[in-house]
Amino acid sequence: MNLSKEQLQELTDYGYVQFSAQKIAVIMELDFDELEREILFANTPAHRAYYAGRYKADYEVRTSIFEMAKRGSIQAAELALRYIDTLKQDEI
Repeated sequence: MNLSKEQLQELTDYGYVQFSAQKIAVIMELDFDELEREILFANTPAHRAYYAGRYKADYEVRTSIFEMAKRGSIQAAELALRYIDTLKQDEI
């Protein structure tokens, strides 16, 4: 699949809002099976574009949670600690 620069940006934008490959294929009028394959294989522009959007959204949400935790939110602090514990487990 050879996506244009504009299509890759769209893929990043849809990844950011956590759309599935199926929804993206419908919106962008692409073949679902082909798009899904491209997203699943780590060394493709589509994979990098899609996950760049997803990870950027994840970063922004986590940043907000840590900021709320610093301001005293008990719920945010608990969630922040879970993120930290998950990271520790991933490092083992």
